[in-house]
Amino acid sequence: MIGIIVTGHGEFASGIYSATTTLTGYRDNFVAVDYLTETDTVEDLDKKIRDARASLSNCEDVIVLCDILGGSPFKTAVMAFFGDAHVKVLYGTNVGMAMKLCMECMMANESYDLEAICDSLVAEGNMHIGKYQFVAVEEEDMEDGI
Repeated sequence: MIGIIVTGHGEFASGIYSATTTLTGYRDNFVAVDYLTETDTVEDLDKKIRDARASLSNCEDVIVLCDILGGSPFKTAVMAFFGDAHVKVLYGTNVGMAMKLCMECMMANESYDLEAICDSLVAEGNMHIGKYQFVAVEEEDMEDGI
């Protein structure tokens, strides 16, 4: 079973958790860890992340979804779980990634490939990044009302 920890600056984690659970209905083994920089120290964040992992003790594997590469939530998660092959840390998280992971967890059986799931999450995240461009539709003139 895979556990999910989402973390990031401010209330990023709570926002991703709220949007994802609203869209998927999945709440099992899913924990949000906010890093409130105005009140939390890095030591507080470390404790929150470790406590989140402890709350997922029924999960053999855990995927940590972080907001940005190099930020305190990312660095803290990497340091907390360094060398633990059962914990994978991803960064650049968006709602599309979190939704895909929740769907994977809802459909997962006893046999899954953690590395393959992580790779698919990165691909999913990339698909949800882009720039919308409006293209006006030109109307054709109709002759004889047909």
